[in-house]
Amino acid sequence: MEIRKANSNDAKLLAELGSKTFYETYHRQNTVDDMEQYLSSNFTVKHIEDELNLSSNDFYIAERHNEVVGYIKISESIPPKQLSHLACLEISRIYAVQNAHGKGVGTMLLQKAFDIAMLRSKDVVWLGVWQKNDNAFRFYKKHGFVIVAATQFVFGTDVQDDWVMAKYFD
Repeated sequence: MEIRKANSNDAKLLAELGSKTFYETYHRQNTVDDMEQYLSSNFTVKHIEDELNLSSNDFYIAERHNEVVGYIKISESIPPKQLSHLACLEISRIYAVQNAHGKGVGTMLLQKAFDIAMLRSKDVVWLGVWQKNDNAFRFYKKHGFVIVAATQFVFGTDVQDDWVMAKYFD
């Protein structure tokens, strides 16, 4: 498997992959209207182009045998107050196609984020995870993340409870 940095030519690919994987993961637990609203706001080619053009964001694409199997978006964003005293890097998105789950894609993408964090002298990598997403929670915990706070995420008309999880570096 290879991981490469995305560029502006990848906007359509990232929009399609993000929309597909997000839908596959969350459509059963959410209303059609909330899902459509979220996808149409966050996974348009224009929205992804705008995100790619921000210097605070980096996207990395995982490919296996010339097939895209996932991606990660890392951000130099404002961390939650519990981490504000530390040098932080956020994992804004990490997605793998369903047929790649359990095959190391997520682990490799996480490792990419950890490597970048270390190169940038970060103390911690953090992310938000829906409290009902047990698989993701277990995955992050297995990779050294701990819960540092609770927060809310507005998904269409639904206000959902998320965990803020962090992995600290020595």
